[in-house]
Amino acid sequence: MKKIAFRHSRSGFTLIELLVGMTIFSIAITSIFLLLESTMKSVRISRNEVIVSNLLREQLELVRNVRDANLAKGAAWNVARIDDGAETKFSSGTFLIENDFSANVTKFGNDSTGNFSILESPVKIKKANFSSDEIEKKFQESQLCFDDYNRYIRCDGDTHRTQSGTIFASYTNIFPMYFGSGATGTTTIVDENDNPQGFILDARVIVRDGNVYREYDAKTAITDWQR
Repeated sequence: MKKIAFRHSRSGFTLIELLVGMTIFSIAITSIFLLLESTMKSVRISRNEVIVSNLLREQLELVRNVRDANLAKGAAWNVARIDDGAETKFSSGTFLIENDFSANVTKFGNDSTGNFSILESPVKIKKANFSSDEIEKKFQESQLCFDDYNRYIRCDGDTHRTQSGTIFASYTNIFPMYFGSGATGTTTIVDENDNPQGFILDARVIVRDGNVYREYDAKTAITDWQR
């Protein structure tokens, strides 16, 4: 009777081959993950910069709207309701500016002293008194939140920040227009009878990304365009 011989096949993967294969696979997966993470970060930054651009433009437009509404009604071009109080002329300083969605239009009339002035405005302007020049402090004290309609408004207290705080904060520096070289210290304010004839608006938006803060700015000038 013929015997059948069986041979053991040694074909297949050795332990070293498996380790090499797993290493190559891990490197490939890690590279793909890092690429996706980098892409998502770029997308997030690009999206934030679009929002920043809109917030900066809004700050500048709100001040322009105050100027234009004043001139359209024959009021002084350089006045506004600061801190929701009496009519006040623009002056040098840092301000928190936002929409007042409870007011649709600017209302003018005679105040309690009989002077023609702004009685109601859809633009809130509040003097900012930052407790520190550190960017983290400025962010905390000028942070923007969402209202019930997902519109950007100024945060009102720590509870509001916790519930609907965003990664954005905004404020605007306002100072009289001047000419000359600031490097040499020779600057002259453009004024008439000690009244500035123009202002520089320096809008700022701070973005918080984890523990990193980035600040963006946009500048423009406003003048009495009826002169």
